[in-house]
Order: sequence, then C-alpha cells, then structure tokens
Amino acid sequence: MDLERSFFRILCLDGGGIRGVFPAAFLARLEEHLEHPIGRYFDLIAGTVTPVGPSGAGHTIKLLHNMVCHTNFMVLAEAGRLAERAGIPLETAINVFNAGNARSYISEQRFPNHILSGKFNGRSTVFNLAKDLGMADTLAVALGGPNAYTVLTAVILARAVATGLGAQDFTRLYEVYEELLRSPDLV
Repeated sequence: MDLERSFFRILCLDGGGIRGVFPAAFLARLEEHLEHPIGRYFDLIAGTVTPVGPSGAGHTIKLLHNMVCHTNFMVLAEAGRLAERAGIPLETAINVFNAGNARSYISEQRFPNHILSGKFNGRSTVFNLAKDLGMADTLAVALGGPNAYTVLTAVILARAVATGLGAQDFTRLYEVYEELLRSPDLV
C-alpha cells in the first residue's frame, strides 16, 4: 500500500453462489487485459459470505428463503385485497405497512415497483414460485416439520399454474388473487 496516497482502494464483492459467478467471471476476464493480477490494484478486497452449515445447507436455506418470500407475497396480496374491499387504496395500505412492523422487502420493493406502478415485472414466473413452494413442502415433510402456510401457498400457486398462469410474471397474481381462492376445497 502506498502510504503517500490520501485514498484507500477497496474492491467489495457481495454475493455467494450464483450471485458471485458474474463478478468473478468479470474480474477474471478483466485480469486478462491487465498488467498485474487484479489484487495488485486494490489495497483491500472484501466480500460477504454467510456460512450456513455443511454441504447442501446453502440449497436448503435458499429454499427456505424463497418459501418465506413467496408466502409473504401471498399474505400481502391478501391484505391488499382486503384493504381495497374496506375502501382503503392499496397504495395507502402499503404505505401504512411500510411505516410499521408489517414492512418487508415485498411491501417496500415488490408492491411499489411492480404492482402499484402497473409494470408487473417482478422477473419471476408463477411456475417458478409454485416449483419453489412444492420443493419447500417436500422438504418440510421430509424433515417432519410444520408447514401449514407453505402447503396453503403451494396449493394457491399450483392452482394458478393449473389455470394457465404459469408463464405469467408472479406479480400478476395480485390481480387474480381472489379468483384463485374461490374454491371451497382450498381451506
């Protein structure tokens, strides 16, 4: 490190697994065009990794993460629909949730950017959510653990796929949420 400089050069990388592949590939390709290894151009290279356990635990935690996100989305869709039935605009409900303890990534990002905006471009399909929840259900059964919310969400998503919505962006589920729940055999 050059102590005469008034700045410190830091390369900070975030993301393990598949999220870490692009930055690593980019830096490897960049290094082919540099005079020295990439590390020589920085005073510190840092990143974040969260160890979760033995081999395979990363896949399990990703599945559990998706289970929480997808279930949370469906709960927020239900709350939004109930707010609208009560005469409260969806945007108002989301703002109230975000000002209190009901806030989440789904309420802070997904609903404002993909539903309230009218874009419906959450970048994942109903089929992918259904697949994830089906796998989460299988995991819960294999582990002998409780999974009531996972099962209910998986059933709703499977119904959406069965009605031809599989290729749709998942944020479109907000528009048809009540239609998906009209069957008496759901609960």
